[in-house]
Amino acid sequence: MTKDPGLPGVPVLRAVGLTRRYSDGPREVVPFEDLSLELAAGQSLAVIGPSGVGKSTLLHLLGGLDKPTSGQVFIEGQSIYELTDAQTNATKKPKAWFCLPVPSSA
Repeated sequence: MTKDPGLPGVPVLRAVGLTRRYSDGPREVVPFEDLSLELAAGQSLAVIGPSGVGKSTLLHLLGGLDKPTSGQVFIEGQSIYELTDAQTNATKKPKAWFCLPVPSSA
């Protein structure tokens, strides 16, 4: 299992070098590249921006719903992409909450 190479006092959530690429027909889409962030216990994060800039993609990666093209996400120092389903649920459930956007009809 990959352990977070961060310093002692491990943040609750840490993303390191996240890149996500996908194809949209003949075109390659890169919502973000080499994105890193960390959140300590009790901190909040608001992800805002116009439609199509990668907000939902980022939240899906941080929540373990999707895997990045490259990079890692750690919850309390443990890589979420190397956990079994049972470990993932036990690790994420009490630690992080996500509110995903609802598509607007306007």
